[in-house]
Amino acid sequence: MRIGILTYSSAHNYGAMLQCYALQEFLKTLGHTVYVIDYRPDYFQYGLFVGWKWISFSPVKTWRKVRFQFHTFKCQRQRYLAFERFSKRYFHLKTLRLSYYQDDIDCFVLGSDQIWRKNRGKFDPVYWGDFEESKGHKFISYAASMG
Repeated sequence: MRIGILTYSSAHNYGAMLQCYALQEFLKTLGHTVYVIDYRPDYFQYGLFVGWKWISFSPVKTWRKVRFQFHTFKCQRQRYLAFERFSKRYFHLKTLRLSYYQDDIDCFVLGSDQIWRKNRGKFDPVYWGDFEESKGHKFISYAASMG
């Protein structure tokens, strides 16, 4: 069976990356062809600089945060690049342009992680299997939660 894992695979934290890798490797040991869907919704901010972390109503606090970010940039950059290298090296990635997956994937595994939590006040329909090309595919929820 060709399986696509749809989870927070690109979140730069150890738990999200390792659970995705473990699920991928386990499914491969069962004889399946496994893809990790590289879905990066716009409400998830991936990158070195996330502006909202620096902004404050107090100019003094904003300046302190900017100064702190400047001093820790090298460490943040190394961490960011390490997660990106891990993802590219160990995940069998496919981007989320599902129109050409109809023949490539038989089943989607949704989870594990907090994929069913609200972001910006609403649920992401992709993590519920609600997208245009989902017709005719099987869906399995694996340890998904709402946070």
